Amino acid sequence: MDSAAAGQGQPKNEEVDEVISRMTGRFRLENALITFSELTFGVPGADVALNGGYNLDQDDLDFRGALRLQAKISQTMTGWKHWLLKPIDPFFAKHGAGTFLKIKVTGSSKQPKFGIDL
Repeated sequence: MDSAAAGQGQPKNEEVDEVISRMTGRFRLENALITFSELTFGVPGADVALNGGYNLDQDDLDFRGALRLQAKISQTMTGWKHWLLKPIDPFFAKHGAGTFLKIKVTGSSKQPKFGIDL
């Protein structure tokens, strides 16, 4: 499954393969810590906005932000998973997005951990 295709609500569409990412942001490097603000990037159907930092000495990631998908959460899946997720679509459709999730990225550059930021 292509993540761009899932973000557009077309998880089985193999023709969605020409993905152009957009990336912008600000950073500051001081004392081996890179601090990012307003870091945004996207692919067709999905956008991510993050703030946080990366410690170069400790190889430690700590980012928080939001993921916005054009598709509803149920549209990112097929088969029984699609039907299982359909009732919760309204809970994740916020801020004009089909799916809006607060996310975090932690861990190291070699083993990043992606998750929902509760």
